[in-house]
Amino acid sequence: MLKEKEAMRILLVEDEPLTARMINNGLTTNGIEVDWSEDSEQASSFLSYDHYDAIILGLEEGVSVLKILRQQGVKAPILLLIHRNTVQNRLTALECGADDFLVKPFSFIELLARLNALTRRVSGSWTGNYEYNGLSYVPKVRVLSFAAGCIRLSKKEGQLLELLLKHRERAVARETILSHIWGPGEAVPNSADALVKQLRKKVAVLSRAIMISTVRGVGYRLNITNQG
Repeated sequence: MLKEKEAMRILLVEDEPLTARMINNGLTTNGIEVDWSEDSEQASSFLSYDHYDAIILGLEEGVSVLKILRQQGVKAPILLLIHRNTVQNRLTALECGADDFLVKPFSFIELLARLNALTRRVSGSWTGNYEYNGLSYVPKVRVLSFAAGCIRLSKKEGQLLELLLKHRERAVARETILSHIWGPGEAVPNSADALVKQLRKKVAVLSRAIMISTVRGVGYRLNITNQG
């Protein structure tokens, strides 16, 4: 009998109750176990007897706490929630040991995407998410992230993006798209073209560096240019 994979365990260190509840409720809804600490002392207590896959640190004095945790030898990846969006704050966060940062206020779907990317990099295992030239896609919540932004896709848009990501820079035939996304008799002749156009519009809002190009006589191919 196969053993079920253990749920991800997160330590949330946040003294703003509304923010903490939003994060806690969102993570637990997605099957993630959360211990919530309101201050650094309680966080240290949690860390002294338990292991966490990642830490979300949102205290006002987050950078100071971050330094202390790293000095104490805490190895877990840390996502720092920054209160003021300045270049210096972002640089300080990274220099003091943060693995990633997010500026308050933020959307939960972006936090979840960043958290998944963090834990995936550390574990080195594939979790069902995709990364490609700076692009990150989390199928479970259908969140596409690139550079500093993220968007949410519809079910069919997500299925199309997954198909393109699996093939990377190779062309995917229209017939493959139709059979993969629509059942027998569900699609009309231009269904694939219409869905590609729809997805193109969404990713163009996120970044024009993400290209879904037409391969004449074949289908479509995904690539990322070096332009913003």
